[in-house]
Amino acid sequence: RGFLSRLNPFAKSTAAVEPTQPTEAAKATEDLKVEIEEEEEEQPVPSWKNERQSLTPEQLEESIRSAAAPFVDTASTFHLNKIELIDPKIKFQVLKAYVVSTGHEIPNKDLASIHTLRDLYSTVQRLDQEARALPENPKGHVVAEWFDKNKTNLPPNMVFIPYKKSKGIKVEDRKSTNKRFL
Repeated sequence: RGFLSRLNPFAKSTAAVEPTQPTEAAKATEDLKVEIEEEEEEQPVPSWKNERQSLTPEQLEESIRSAAAPFVDTASTFHLNKIELIDPKIKFQVLKAYVVSTGHEIPNKDLASIHTLRDLYSTVQRLDQEARALPENPKGHVVAEWFDKNKTNLPPNMVFIPYKKSKGIKVEDRKSTNKRFL
């Protein structure tokens, strides 16, 4: 037996290990019969986000106020810029409640710039305007432009299908198609 094997706690010792006999407590647990009730049907967990809704400025302000109402006092002031979201815990509770109720996603890069409910309002309006400004066709997409440019050199079974999360194209639909480069 070497020097390092004495330091290794997992090394086998030279002494024989005696087999242990079950104790009385172990025998008592063997005799114990336990019935476990299983739930009848497990409901699938619903998504915490609703479908994205297009909102007018009045509806947007009302949805922000209703999402923030359980966490901050929105009834005491009329102006959204006076309702501050200083505490990060409350801020993210308000943001999650807003996302759940409207389906609008707020990118991570914009989270740090939201300090009041007015900031949330202006951020959502800006994101909505940017989403409306995007063209419906995939022009402007780098891969789509490459496919258009090299269409004559590509086999006919290769097509470009843009993946747009906002369009609702599901992963299952993308897998069921027989196209390449989805």
